[in-house]
Amino acid sequence: MNIAFNKDLIIDNSEGRFSEILQFAWNHPQKESLQKCLSHLEVMCGNRSNNTVARLYSDFAPMSLGFTMVDTIHGTNGLAGGLIYHGAIKGVRTDPMVCSLTQMNGWQLHT
Repeated sequence: MNIAFNKDLIIDNSEGRFSEILQFAWNHPQKESLQKCLSHLEVMCGNRSNNTVARLYSDFAPMSLGFTMVDTIHGTNGLAGGLIYHGAIKGVRTDPMVCSLTQMNGWQLHT
């Protein structure tokens, strides 16, 4: 399964971090969770307006990104959140500061 996303709707402003995450996810057993998050971001863009994009940016958490929904016509920011990785990297859990009702491995959207 390749991870696919619409580059017109999801704009990478992460200075290489998104590419690093895509490479990490390539062999990850939960890579479909990343695909679901990206697909959901695309739907969120379309639900807001035809002029809305999701801009991704670097986050302090490993294998995670922040995002902001942006109206490209008016230049205004809307909903913001994170594309957060829950799980281990090289055997060490990386999400001690993230609250979730159930423990999971993979990516989730947090707003």
